[in-house]
Amino acid sequence: MKLTQNALRWPTRITSLLVSSFLLVGCQSTAPLKVETAPREKVPLNTPMPEPLQISPPRWVVITPDNAARVWEELTKNKVPLVLFALTPDGYKELSLDLAEIRSLLSQQREIIIQYKEYYEPKVKEDAKFTK
Repeated sequence: MKLTQNALRWPTRITSLLVSSFLLVGCQSTAPLKVETAPREKVPLNTPMPEPLQISPPRWVVITPDNAARVWEELTKNKVPLVLFALTPDGYKELSLDLAEIRSLLSQQREIIIQYKEYYEPKVKEDAKFTK
């Protein structure tokens, strides 16, 4: 019975020996992998510069108790819709600060775009062409 069990194990052992030897020989015959890296040129951004902000200034009319009737009469005479938007002095101050923040943010965004353009599309200096 032992001989029968050993006889049944031989094909399995031979098969695993052949497979492992093919694997070892297969790995041995491959050429070593050669990795080369080369610097690539930066891709131009092609982003247009944003146009400067051009805002039409509003026409402000300051209404006080002294001139309210006259301003109302003038608006009626010119057939302007009689709608008034009012701000308190604090509200006007907040509006001015908000507009200043918007201008500041636009300025920062413009500067970021300029910095990106200079990084990705550096200008070639004339001296660099002749220097080795």
